[in-house]
Amino acid sequence: DSPCGAAGARILGQVGDARCVPALAELALLRGEAAAGARQALVCLPGPEVAAAVRGLAASGNPALRRLAAELLAERLREGSLPDLVALGADPDRAVSRRAWDTIGDFAAGALVPDLVNRWATLPPGNRDDALGALAQIARRTGAAGTIADGLLRVAGPGSGLHGEVLGNLYRLPCDQADAALRDALGSADPALLEAAGRGLLKWRSSPPVQAVAALRQALASPAPEAVKTVLAKALEHLTALAARNLCEGRPVTSSHPWQGQWAPELAVDGVIAITSYWSCAVSPSALTVDLGEALRVAAVRVVNYWDGKRFYQYTVELSGDGTAWTRVADWSHNTAPATGEGILHRFEPRPARHVRVTMLRNSANPGMHVVEVQAFSDVPEPE
Repeated sequence: DSPCGAAGARILGQVGDARCVPALAELALLRGEAAAGARQALVCLPGPEVAAAVRGLAASGNPALRRLAAELLAERLREGSLPDLVALGADPDRAVSRRAWDTIGDFAAGALVPDLVNRWATLPPGNRDDALGALAQIARRTGAAGTIADGLLRVAGPGSGLHGEVLGNLYRLPCDQADAALRDALGSADPALLEAAGRGLLKWRSSPPVQAVAALRQALASPAPEAVKTVLAKALEHLTALAARNLCEGRPVTSSHPWQGQWAPELAVDGVIAITSYWSCAVSPSALTVDLGEALRVAAVRVVNYWDGKRFYQYTVELSGDGTAWTRVADWSHNTAPATGEGILHRFEPRPARHVRVTMLRNSANPGMHVVEVQAFSDVPEPE
């Protein structure tokens, strides 16, 4: 790393060709200004010959060069690098395969899913975990969770040695297919499948699959080994807590009209139920919209308005999967009951939704619209 090395790398990035790739790659593995210049040159050098030379690094016996190749191919070719990265996904060096699968998750489209799923069953154990992460990322981007779950359950069916591994990772692919597969496993007499399903549910991060919860309760009543029952009990406790979690808390929220003073929309999803923390808007009607981040099961919404023992509010509650088409799930437009600190819990048939909108229509005390807190639940919470 010297001023000469850094200058040479920068110049080669403008006038070099494919013959420079091996030397630049070796320099890029070091640290310092010269290494940074070499890496930039490898990204910027134009031409198919340079791209071919970078691809050649992926076949190197040096894992560090293969890892560099995975990074460079992703930066140079983006989607065009996918065939090379899929090959590197089976690399024995986890750092190489992890980088390859990370990029596959970023760029792969649904059309590549069948090939990725088929390859998954042939990968070494550690690489399979990296591949599952990429498939989950693709599912989030494309909405293909069901297709991916179906594919994995096909290549790793109950008769394969990988079925338990798939069950334990279905939390990455929340969908009806995952729910059905976990329910089947929970109804099995095989302790290994019971435990795998329990461990998968123990890692569940989104709205809990309600039918699987019922199957989990039944499995706990079966004559399973105590160690397995311990896992199932922890999974049930985890899912019960998830069902009671407020899906709106801390999520991005917008107001259809400017708010008053310090009473910003974020105060309606801050988890604080107090008349010192609320969203306020002087326009009627005005809407408060919460983005849950992804489509989640929603079975109830609670709205807490400002309360003083006298005033009442009127509003509607709607859900949407895309922020464009809305379904009304609660109509409080004729309410005359005074607001309270407990708010109003609106129950309805569970449905998937990403957006929750409360449209305030009237305040009996003054023109201001006030929401202390808006909450959404994947299951109807138990009374406190």
